[in-house]
Amino acid sequence: MSLPPLQGIHHVTAIARDPKSSYEFMTHILGLRLIKQTVNFDQPDSYHFYFTDAVGTAGSDLTFFFLPKQLPAVRGSNMIAAISFRVVDDHALGQWAERLASFGIESTRQTRFGDAVLTFEDADGQVFELWSDTHDPTPAVNQPWDQSPVDAEIALRGLGPVTISVVNAAHLAYVLTDVLGFHLLATAKSQQLFALGTRGHSQQLIIDAQPNLPIATQGYGMGHHIAFITEDQASLQQWVAHLGEFDLSQSGIVDRYYFQSDYFRPSPQLLFEVATRGPRFFRDETPSQAGQQLVLPPWLAAQRQSLQPQLPPFQIGGAT
Repeated sequence: MSLPPLQGIHHVTAIARDPKSSYEFMTHILGLRLIKQTVNFDQPDSYHFYFTDAVGTAGSDLTFFFLPKQLPAVRGSNMIAAISFRVVDDHALGQWAERLASFGIESTRQTRFGDAVLTFEDADGQVFELWSDTHDPTPAVNQPWDQSPVDAEIALRGLGPVTISVVNAAHLAYVLTDVLGFHLLATAKSQQLFALGTRGHSQQLIIDAQPNLPIATQGYGMGHHIAFITEDQASLQQWVAHLGEFDLSQSGIVDRYYFQSDYFRPSPQLLFEVATRGPRFFRDETPSQAGQQLVLPPWLAAQRQSLQPQLPPFQIGGAT
């Protein structure tokens, strides 16, 4: 049986300091929906929030761990250096620059691999990019949220290229191409652009070779891991077997309730995940109520009374 190809970026998870601050930034400024308030299943005394499009489409979500007593990240090599979203065209980037400025957020416009890109940071120092889809014919993955403060014409269209800085670029390039099925599209100075499938922005990674930087130290304001889409549990099982043929430490299938996952380390300090497309976020909440209150998976539900006091206060539109 042939290995089912990975279909693009499933989600990116970052580490943040404060749930309220991240909620305001992601919803009020970037216009995404908080579709799930839950906990980090591996560390349930901390929140895990999912910000997505209107319906939680795979490939639209940026998620955050709010880890207690976390220090600020020390940026360097072997880290997710920038997380990006797609926007419809170059004109939308100009509108986004104006929108960000209205909130006191500085941005820088540049060209990367022939595409216009806008770069900015949140209050934690997390680096974000908006990539113009002017030259990307692949369709957007998102369904804009009708309660978003951002006009639908310039709404974020799903995740875009993720930039990873590494000491050993050749090793990570080997993992991308020979293990995961990426293709090298272009090289520019210290960076290499790789892509899956139809090779659009939602399927791209950038390796930034930074052998002279110190190794990054994990903390808030940096990415935690990146996940790639596989269709279902049967295909995930094939990926578990495939990754087992290489000398890569992996978790085996882990139940994340909203999808199934296999985690592995492609390089030191980096964490990748292969995740199923579904069942997604409406299995325990209605579409209209999703994200309004804290929900727990069945195996943690009985611990609500002991877990909830350990979490920082957070409430929108309903009791937690």
